Amino acid sequence: MAAPFTRTRTKPDVSHSNPPPASRLLSEVASQGINHRRSQSKRKRPWRDTHMVDAAMRLAFEMAAVAVMEANYSLDRGCNRLNVLLTINAEYLARNGESAQDVLRRIMQLCRKLYRNIPQNFAGVWRCEFGTDRYGGHHYHIAFHAPRGMRARLLDALQRWLGEPLDVRRSSRSFRHPTWQVWGVRRGWHLRRIYQLDGALDYIAKVPKDANGEPLSRGQRLGRVRAREFTAFGILSKNRPVKRSAG
Repeated sequence: MAAPFTRTRTKPDVSHSNPPPASRLLSEVASQGINHRRSQSKRKRPWRDTHMVDAAMRLAFEMAAVAVMEANYSLDRGCNRLNVLLTINAEYLARNGESAQDVLRRIMQLCRKLYRNIPQNFAGVWRCEFGTDRYGGHHYHIAFHAPRGMRARLLDALQRWLGEPLDVRRSSRSFRHPTWQVWGVRRGWHLRRIYQLDGALDYIAKVPKDANGEPLSRGQRLGRVRAREFTAFGILSKNRPVKRSAG
């Protein structure tokens, strides 16, 4: 008797490999290279390419930094120098008809009150810059000494004073972060820790170069604006104020 006919199931053939991906066209590779070069060109150039350090301003900042360190050394030998840099975009933060100078005076007065009940003075230097949008327009750099335990209080206070909360996505979450810095959500203010004091003082003492690579004069930098360009604040040396410069 013949065996009954049976239909067997066959498994799909998986022995063949997937075909290799098609190589990209030359135009695609070229386009990628062009886009990469464009993205590179959009990156900020080092500030020393377009600016140079003003020697007189730099010397005034250095003298103030030494005075701050000497004043605080007896209070805390491990934390005594200029260690934070606050940058405020005065034009963006102005309210109720304030001028840029009004914004600076308001912030400085509030900071002095914040330091009222601690041994250290609110002391350091500030610099006014009339830069392009790349550098925040009319803005101020304020370098000062923030004692241990002050950064959290200062950070909370800045958000209230300036009406601009912290940008948590871009800001450092821990004060122990190796490059600690924080921003406001609208980039109206920026606070960072100073690790290299010499580099920070160079940065805030920078002045733009003209077409010939020479530094712009104070009149060219400020134009018709009659304002103090930089000064030291809160510093006492042997019961007398440190000599201040208006630039």
